[in-house]
Amino acid sequence: MKVLKFGGTSVADSRSIDKVISILKSNDEPLFIVVSALSGITNLLQKCLNKMGNQ
Repeated sequence: MKVLKFGGTSVADSRSIDKVISILKSNDEPLFIVVSALSGITNLLQKCLNKMGNQ
């Protein structure tokens, strides 16, 4: 089994996602896939938490 991890910029737009799909399709062995939050989402969640903490 192979573990592949794709960071936020790897899934930032449709072109990047297509590259990820191509990589996944080119593998013939079992895969365990880890995908980070989409680009900008982690920062957005942090801002939301900070606002909630200030209330």
